[in-house]
Amino acid sequence: MREQHGWSGVHELGAGEVIGLNGDGRSRIRVLDGRVWVTEEARPDDVFLVAGEALVTARGARVVIEALTPCRVRFESRTGWRELRVQLAGRLEWLAARVRPAECRA
Repeated sequence: MREQHGWSGVHELGAGEVIGLNGDGRSRIRVLDGRVWVTEEARPDDVFLVAGEALVTARGARVVIEALTPCRVRFESRTGWRELRVQLAGRLEWLAARVRPAECRA
C-alpha cells in the first residue's frame, strides 16, 4: 500500500492498487475515471465511487482507497473558514504595506 501525506493532485491507480491517506483537514476525493472503494476511519460504512462522484472526508481522517478498475482520482484540500481568514488577513497586510494614501506617496 502506498502512503500519501499530501492531499492535492491527481493520482493514477492500477486495478487492485491501494493508497492510504492521512488527512490534515477536510478534503474531497473526486473520481475522474474508473471505480474505487473508500474506507474512512470516521465513517461507519465503506463507500464505492465511480467517475464523476466525490466524497468529502472528515477532518483529519485516515482514508484507504482501493482501485477496483484502473482509475484517476483527484484529492482536493478543503480549507476551513479559520484557515481562509488567516490567509486573507495575511494577504491584506501584504497589500496594505504596498498601497498608501496619495499624501504618503509624495
